[in-house]
Amino acid sequence: MKRALALLLSASLTLSLAACGGGGGGTSQAGGSSGPASSGGTGELTATQQIIQEAQGMTLEELAEKMGVPADAFVATIEKWNAMCDAGEDTDFHFPGKMMHKIDTAPFYATKEMASCLCTAGGLQITPNSEVLDVNAEPIPGLYAIGNVSGSMFSGTYPHNENCLSHSRCVTFGYNVAKTLAAL
Repeated sequence: MKRALALLLSASLTLSLAACGGGGGGTSQAGGSSGPASSGGTGELTATQQIIQEAQGMTLEELAEKMGVPADAFVATIEKWNAMCDAGEDTDFHFPGKMMHKIDTAPFYATKEMASCLCTAGGLQITPNSEVLDVNAEPIPGLYAIGNVSGSMFSGTYPHNENCLSHSRCVTFGYNVAKTLAAL
């Protein structure tokens, strides 16, 4: 059981680094170097690379072209955002002013976002020690849940302004459960 948990923690950490942009987009190879993340050295994209489609441009116009959007509308949108940053107020979506940052330094990057499951807003109810609760809200001895299988952390919502919250939760709670199991 401890071996399986260690593998789960290792996989969660790898996913967290990939989702948060860690590891330089590469996979660890022999000798500790980081190389291109490909499928068996064939040059094919990994599943992560297929999902994360990135574009880079030295100007906003170049980035817009690579994104396939009208450059004039894109630049106007960025200029409006930058003006709201200068004013310290997002009058469009009311994003907190203290969290706003101008987009004015090249190179500029964009990624294509697609619908995906970031987390569960339900799931198994757990104690602060990740013990799964039964229908009477009592811990089930020896049964633990971490990550997206455990519920109630997000209570029907997901705070999008906190990157990798779901993944870091997997790693943190997995570490805590591993410590608990190691002490048994």
